[in-house]
Amino acid sequence: MLTLKAKLVEYTEDFGGYVNYIFQNLENTSWDNKYFMCVRYPNWDHRDLSIGDEGYLTMTLVEAGTEYYEPKSGERRIYNYTHNRFDKFILIQDRITDNKIVM
Repeated sequence: MLTLKAKLVEYTEDFGGYVNYIFQNLENTSWDNKYFMCVRYPNWDHRDLSIGDEGYLTMTLVEAGTEYYEPKSGERRIYNYTHNRFDKFILIQDRITDNKIVM
């Protein structure tokens, strides 16, 4: 599992309901970790995101061949592809409290 400060720069939704996100790593240290792509599964309960949203992204590397439990069928299945699974995104919001801005 990896958590990083990120900005959503693009997304697409597949016909099957999978959402592919491209996030810019706002704490990148080199060219090879500037952007991350991750996929949100169709049954993943999360609010919709908008391009430009900044916050803390948590994702998990899922390797092909890893077993998972499919609750609808009650069966164990195997992931066919290696990918970054979208876990959650906590939006950074400006809040005003007692005439103070809390970020």
